[in-house]
Amino acid sequence: RNSPVKRQGGYFIWVEFPSGVNSDDFLSYSMKHFGVKFMSGGRCDPFPLTKGDTSGISIRSCARLCIADLDRDELVDATAAFLEAFRSYMDQ
Repeated sequence: RNSPVKRQGGYFIWVEFPSGVNSDDFLSYSMKHFGVKFMSGGRCDPFPLTKGDTSGISIRSCARLCIADLDRDELVDATAAFLEAFRSYMDQ
């Protein structure tokens, strides 16, 4: 995506799912069926939703992936597992 901030790397990758994907639901599914863990976007929201508030909906369609302690081979395997879990989740 176009971003006003130039990305320069770090320990985390921010993933935006298609609209309507609830990252909490996907997290539960991916852990149960694939053992894949990540931080759901809602847990990264400094302003939790209150009843009737829709301002934080989009962050709930995101995930934060930590890559701090993985070597190259582990990153490749983790990426493949994450993608397999997501494809399976979308196909259900």
